[in-house]
Amino acid sequence: MEVFGFDNAIAKFNKIASNTSKVNAVIVKEAEEIKEDAKSIAIGKGLKKTGAGVDGIVTKHSNFESSIGWAGRPNLHLYFHEIGWHAGFSKHTSRNRTGKRERRYRKGRVYKPPNPHVRPAAMKHKDPFARNVKEALLDT
Repeated sequence: MEVFGFDNAIAKFNKIASNTSKVNAVIVKEAEEIKEDAKSIAIGKGLKKTGAGVDGIVTKHSNFESSIGWAGRPNLHLYFHEIGWHAGFSKHTSRNRTGKRERRYRKGRVYKPPNPHVRPAAMKHKDPFARNVKEALLDT
């Protein structure tokens, strides 16, 4: 019985399967680079007031996965710069005719548009990340 190139394909797939252990290191390295770029973009946009927000950009690593996001309080305020928010609420100053509290806006409600820093960093690393994973898998 003659084999039509399946031996070569099986050998190549076995090589790729043995190289998957290298991918986790690539993912961690790229996630740390994205985090550092996000911090520099935030500083460049003037979002660093005390440094607490920039220090709140963190990474969390698990097997074949890395998450880049914001730490909890008190370092999460750059999250709101990433997605935008409504500002200008004031405490109630009156009650309506039935006696319930009625919210009044002194200066009016203002929408602060997004000022992203993590998203541009992730988009900047999208192609190099895919290339580095491919190289790690196909390393001969």
